[in-house]
Amino acid sequence: MKITKWILAVSMLVSLTTFADVSVSPPADGQTVNSPVHVVASASAANGVAAIRVYVDDNSIYLAYGDNIDTNIDLGGGSHHVVVQSWDNTGNVSKQEMTINVAGFVGAGAPSGAAGVTVSSPTNGGGSGSPIHVVASSQAPAGIVATLVYLDDQNVFQTNASNVDTYINAGPGSHNVVVQSWDANGAVYKQPVSVAVDGGAAPAPAAPQEQAQQGPYGNGYYDIDQLGGWDSCNACAGDGGSGPQVGYSLSQWRNSPSIDGQSAQFWLAGGYPYSGALWWKQVTPQPGASHFVYDLYFYYDNPGAPQALEFDVNQVVNGSRYIFGTECNIRQYGTWQVWDTAGHHWVNTGIGCDAAAYNWNHMTWEFQRNGDGSYTFLAVTLNGQKHYVNHTYWPIPNGGNELNVAFQLDSNYAGTEYSVWVDKIGLTYY
Repeated sequence: MKITKWILAVSMLVSLTTFADVSVSPPADGQTVNSPVHVVASASAANGVAAIRVYVDDNSIYLAYGDNIDTNIDLGGGSHHVVVQSWDNTGNVSKQEMTINVAGFVGAGAPSGAAGVTVSSPTNGGGSGSPIHVVASSQAPAGIVATLVYLDDQNVFQTNASNVDTYINAGPGSHNVVVQSWDANGAVYKQPVSVAVDGGAAPAPAAPQEQAQQGPYGNGYYDIDQLGGWDSCNACAGDGGSGPQVGYSLSQWRNSPSIDGQSAQFWLAGGYPYSGALWWKQVTPQPGASHFVYDLYFYYDNPGAPQALEFDVNQVVNGSRYIFGTECNIRQYGTWQVWDTAGHHWVNTGIGCDAAAYNWNHMTWEFQRNGDGSYTFLAVTLNGQKHYVNHTYWPIPNGGNELNVAFQLDSNYAGTEYSVWVDKIGLTYY
């Protein structure tokens, strides 16, 4: 049974090289265009360009092997974040980002028969009580595989269908509702509406700022799940870094279920067997740190759905990349696995990972870099049960300085939808 994994590709993805460049024209940043959107781009790199990929709203839409693309992408009306990214032949990355506005769909939805999203409730610019009744439908030639509803940039509802009829709780004041769908080719369609809920304003919590603090194991970063600026991908989480375009999302500041009232919900859509999605958060590099403690709480629903849950710390220092990759392999082995960076494969520790669904599970991993350049998985503690691992491996060459935490959802043989809530993510170091 194959388990999707490509931490290495994603770790390289966030390490940009200064010897590469991506040029995009059209479209231009800030431009208003019609759908399909014409995208022309070229890339150059000292080591030669291997591939170019186009992302729209954090979803991989188009891939070409070579140093140029000229393609048309179907997009729904509204604002879209576009990233054109290239890889050179050694894995280094360069990218160009922009925001465009698609004017192809007017008013509160797509014209009859056109690909896009139609929102029939609430009325754009109208009023509503709470909960807000959201009714929408989506269509695309390739077929809709997932639809999400966002309230003020937070995912509040998701389904593997083209139609939505649900009620969303909202505080009094002005709110932005966005209904967004994905088709089977990964194309994104969305429709925003604004609605006023009777009463005064109820602002969303502000994201805390990254700040190193003193902790029980040394300095560290705490409540990382509440920080903004998380990066993510779906295709890179699959075999060979080219998995399916499954729907996924991150919704922060959830009050239930949670430990501290502000958990983060990671969601993976269904429909794609052995698919995955990866999220990672960069923090300030600490090149002097050699010991790490990764501590968090996680809660998952739908106990048969996860193939595995992956919890990782990545450090680039002294010309090497250290991937402290761990996996609670729920379905295949029921054990913890660790990542051999130089060998590019998982190693089964034989230590049980008995993480129960519908319960909060407290996980702590301890790692260290060694004086000879190797690294060691020291111990894992799950729900108070500590096991010493003591597996040692070697890093791979990589320049620069980097430190991040990462979390990945892997789906089962049926590609069943599920969510995981994570709270109180902390990374301490010394």
